[in-house]
Amino acid sequence: MITSKYFTENEFRMASPQCSLQNMSQEFMDKLGRTREIAKIPFIINSAYRTEAHEKKMGRSGNSAHTEGCAADIKALDGRSKYLIVDAAIKAGFNRIGINANFIHLDNSKKLEPCVVFTY
Repeated sequence: MITSKYFTENEFRMASPQCSLQNMSQEFMDKLGRTREIAKIPFIINSAYRTEAHEKKMGRSGNSAHTEGCAADIKALDGRSKYLIVDAAIKAGFNRIGINANFIHLDNSKKLEPCVVFTY
């Protein structure tokens, strides 16, 4: 059973697309929790687990860390929130970080290239 100190099942049901905390990797959730502790701000999950079919339906390759249960997009609408999340993520050990106008993507995929920061 996947557990988290900072995130509830309901938060994953509210993500888009809807998913479950149980779809996530425990290692990822532990690292995400540590990131939240360091950042000292609330994290709102915009998106987390996605099926390969969902990814392809959205015009993507289907080869996403989201399909592995080891990625989340955290709402971040201002520069200060983005900085706090990215800084905390690096300190917590994330080495795959995406920056969007409205969110920060964090993942710890073992299949995708490590040590990257990307933009959308």
